[in-house]
Amino acid sequence: MFIDKIPSQLCRMQGLQIMDFGNNHLTGPIPRCFGNLSGMILDEDGIMSSLEWFDFDTSMTQVFKGRELEFTKTLAFLANMNLSRNNLVGSIPKEITNLSGIIPQSISELNSLSHLNLSYNNLSGRIPTGNQLRTLDDPSSSYLGNSELCGVPLSRNCPSDEKSQPPTTTGHRDEHKGDDAEIFWFYMAIMCGYATGLWGFIGVLLLKKAWRYAYFQRGDGQ
Repeated sequence: MFIDKIPSQLCRMQGLQIMDFGNNHLTGPIPRCFGNLSGMILDEDGIMSSLEWFDFDTSMTQVFKGRELEFTKTLAFLANMNLSRNNLVGSIPKEITNLSGIIPQSISELNSLSHLNLSYNNLSGRIPTGNQLRTLDDPSSSYLGNSELCGVPLSRNCPSDEKSQPPTTTGHRDEHKGDDAEIFWFYMAIMCGYATGLWGFIGVLLLKKAWRYAYFQRGDGQ
């Protein structure tokens, strides 16, 4: 039953990970400084950047789209900002996009997912892979406008992919080129030897009239 505006002092709580103000009577705009709540950003391991408060014996119940879910051991991976069902006005401040992080791998386990649009955010890291994500109508358009995303279906490789490429690929190509050159010159030497011998024989026949007669008589069986 909260009323009035959302206090901007909440923005000082940069370790805040879960903020559920749903189903109240809050009014006014969403504070732009909510973009400073860095505790809601996932790190490279998919864990929240601020876990000083976290206790593995802690549990919390959250409601998502009418479903009540209890989080215990996975609470460290949960970030939630719920401002639904209030009387807020104005547009959603663009500063909130600063809270974007990586796309969790668990999104690939949503078996009923048929449409996904994460375009034009500040998402970063590798795009998760999974059979369900491959069934999207136009996968690449789902991730447009995220300059720090990498991996399939985008053409941008992740840094780890570039490091994992065999460094000797060029060397193998050079070795193959060297082998091809040796084979080429080997056959060229054979061809030159054959041509030299053939023209030497023909030259002798042209210069030695007696040898020419003897050769053709022998060829005729005479």
